[in-house]
Amino acid sequence: MDECIRHGFEPKMFITLTYSGKRYTWDDIDIDIRKYILWLTRKLSIHSRIVVGYELGSNSHLHLVLFSPDLVVDEHALAMATLHRAWKWGSVKDAQPYKRENNLGGVVYTMGHEVLPLAGEVFCHRSGRCRRGKCPHPQRLETLA
Repeated sequence: MDECIRHGFEPKMFITLTYSGKRYTWDDIDIDIRKYILWLTRKLSIHSRIVVGYELGSNSHLHLVLFSPDLVVDEHALAMATLHRAWKWGSVKDAQPYKRENNLGGVVYTMGHEVLPLAGEVFCHRSGRCRRGKCPHPQRLETLA
């Protein structure tokens, strides 16, 4: 977690996603969440890192904490996070600014669920210097363990 903070990645958004219809597997969630976060990262032109906790069953849902050094959480960012075309496998139940007064409480709550093993991966918007291979952020930071 220290390396994450050293690179300026701070928790910025807490998002709750649900699935509708069929039951999903771990593999489906991994692919779908990557599509969602890449779409959001590119639309908002940010670098991001995420922690994802999920629960499968009759109430299949995910909690996502989005870390970023360059995201400004405003109405536009929240609107983009909740668009149906961004998360087409169900619905976005909630997208809100991360509550700083809770410290890392949202991360701890999210990690209380089953966790996807992509916590150290940095998602890049791939524009400008990032596309030319000069991204200021490493592709991978330490994992949350």
